[in-house]
Amino acid sequence: MKNVELFYTPSMIWGPIRLFLFLALAYYINIISSRKVSKRRGLDYFILRCSLLITALVLASLFLTQIDSYDLFIIIIIFMALSLLRFMNLNFSKPLQRQLAKIRRRSILYTIKSVEYGQRIIGAKNFNKQNKRAINSNVSVENRFQNKGLQYQSLIAVFLALLAMGSRYYFFLFDTYLLSDLWYADLQNMKDITLQHWFFNDGVMMGHVAVINFYSDITGITDAVAITSFGLIETALLTVSIFWSVNKLMRDTIASGIVAALSFMFLYILLPLDINLMTQPKSVFLAMSLALPFLVYLVDPAELPAKSKHHFITLFVLALAVLFTNLFVGIFFLPVVILITSLHNWKCNKERVTMSIFSYLSAIAIALVILGIAAVVQQYSLVYYLKTNLYQISTYTYAPQLIVPVSDLILIYQIASGLLVLATSFAYLKNRSYKGLNILSLLMFIFFLLPSFELFFIDQDVLNQLLSIFVPMLIAGWVYTIYISGAYFTKTDPLSFNAKLVVAAGATILVLVLTTGNTLTDYPKKNPVNSDIVKVYDQMNSDLSPFSYVVVHNSKNAKLSKLKHFFLDYDTFNEEYLDKDKQYQTYKDDHFYLKSNPEVVLPQSTFVFMYDRVSSANKQNDLKTQDQIKASHIINVLRERGREINIYYKTPRITVYEIVNEPNATKVKDLLI
Repeated sequence: MKNVELFYTPSMIWGPIRLFLFLALAYYINIISSRKVSKRRGLDYFILRCSLLITALVLASLFLTQIDSYDLFIIIIIFMALSLLRFMNLNFSKPLQRQLAKIRRRSILYTIKSVEYGQRIIGAKNFNKQNKRAINSNVSVENRFQNKGLQYQSLIAVFLALLAMGSRYYFFLFDTYLLSDLWYADLQNMKDITLQHWFFNDGVMMGHVAVINFYSDITGITDAVAITSFGLIETALLTVSIFWSVNKLMRDTIASGIVAALSFMFLYILLPLDINLMTQPKSVFLAMSLALPFLVYLVDPAELPAKSKHHFITLFVLALAVLFTNLFVGIFFLPVVILITSLHNWKCNKERVTMSIFSYLSAIAIALVILGIAAVVQQYSLVYYLKTNLYQISTYTYAPQLIVPVSDLILIYQIASGLLVLATSFAYLKNRSYKGLNILSLLMFIFFLLPSFELFFIDQDVLNQLLSIFVPMLIAGWVYTIYISGAYFTKTDPLSFNAKLVVAAGATILVLVLTTGNTLTDYPKKNPVNSDIVKVYDQMNSDLSPFSYVVVHNSKNAKLSKLKHFFLDYDTFNEEYLDKDKQYQTYKDDHFYLKSNPEVVLPQSTFVFMYDRVSSANKQNDLKTQDQIKASHIINVLRERGREINIYYKTPRITVYEIVNEPNATKVKDLLI
């Protein structure tokens, strides 16, 4: 790890920090606007709210892009309006005028009272609703222990999220995603959302892209940095979702979830994931971050609001968001989940089972209607679009880090999951509280079997991404099954709560140390030039005024300039720039001539990317040595003409020159001063 650059730009750190601050602000606004105290605590509260927030972003982006109104400001206005309506608690079945008059009187009295007593209108009392309720109620010892466990769970979830992001930073060492064709395709999809385009991008359900676009907008980082770093955010969210879901399904407060989360983060020698693309944002991961809570809510309907209407709406919007995020998960994973949970719950809760089936079928129907209408309007083949999303040619699996070949590893997982089904079925027959564990084991067994059938409509590489989520759950399932088997035969619970934490974390770390070793020591490292390119573009987008400058670079990187600044390729620069510079300098004080001949005008600054000989000769960089020589000659000629030329950015591999055509007219800080 010596001399390895893990961060392409500081924005990759500021982005997650700003996102956390936004979520904290949304949480406090939610507390203020809530008239009733939520019964959910800790991760139960966070997972439901976070899932609904992502769902709202996906569906709102879909709607707003269709009316050419997608914008961060519009989304924030909608969020604030919904919070205000929730705070007002209006009953739309009754006359609104009387309710609004009552709210007005109460608001005036509350404000006057606060001023008279010298109290803040919004203060600590507005944020202490949950604590106040806990103090004023008679909480049993068992509930207090449960609350303590939830506090531990929340703290550990935060730690696991940070650890997940940190663990994935390591794989930037081997990253080939950045500036690849796949990366540029993702960047173009991001810009399509900004341009109000949702339909149709082959192989992409734009819900995933819409969430990344919102992350970029709300944190103020560029699209390039957002798609480079969002994979870390996604991994952290999925890790927390795995941690919470495993704990819920196995009826274990923390220990099983820790085993699953740590296995997902560090046991990469067991995960059929492409090392090259480990940091790439994956729509499967974001969709599963919603689908796992969907699974938990079907296994235990009590986790959702008791009212049938709210229960149905929650399941419906979650399923709809999953479908528009990743079609593979929505078409193959959710139906299997509904089937297995329905078989388990039919006798005891027919109403909820029927509701879950109807909610999914409604989501499928609405999604098909929306896609069908869009296909007719844009005269696009809907069947072809669905095929490209179920079978993605851009996804592949190259996993040299695995301890055995993928096919052998899948066979091991098939045997292990099959045996787990037998063990958990026996436990379920003895004790119905193990229903979640049995459902999860059946679910894993079915999906681990799928590769053996070689179904033509299932993309094995996309399936591998899904299986990489089940592997840590399989490990946690076996650990928990062995533990409860020992407790069953000894008639005692041998470990205390704290001991379970220590054993779970210690055992996983021990396995990590013993198995990983130097698996990736000889694996090819990333192209360091890509890091420099992203960093300098991020610096320019932060420091310089949009469209006040032109960038001279190779055609491959032209998409980085879209919607940001002007672009010239090396050929155009080498052939035309000297003549344009001479003409501009001749007439730059003749405003009438420039107005009549705008093609003569040069941008306020021109930035030229120059590479060292090694980087120029590297075919991965798509450069021509002759272009670099000619561009260097032009820069020298411009110096001789007396043009101001500065070094804007410099590393051993790359130098970016700034040709100043109009002083103090490009940098934002100069314009402000």
